[in-house]
Amino acid sequence: MPDGGVRVRVFVMKRRSRNFFGRLLIDPPSLAVRRHFINSFLSSDIVSLAGVRYNPARLIAADQIMADYFSWLAAVSHGRPPPASPRRQQEAVAAGSAEG
Repeated sequence: MPDGGVRVRVFVMKRRSRNFFGRLLIDPPSLAVRRHFINSFLSSDIVSLAGVRYNPARLIAADQIMADYFSWLAAVSHGRPPPASPRRQQEAVAAGSAEG
């Protein structure tokens, strides 16, 4: 964001009610209450996210799954085909050597 802030969107999910009246009368307020509590729970974390920057050079080996996800997300968000993950690259190499 231009001012250095962050935008956080909270998506709330729950099973739909089985009948029409439940979906019409119970689900919307239930989701609103759930959204309110989740936003309240996350509010201190949301404030502390301002100024956080992703720096792949600072990741450790345990962060590899997250780094792969961010690489994939960066590629597809710019309309490029997703990069092959290191695991898929290893599997392709292993499959190629098994064939030969």
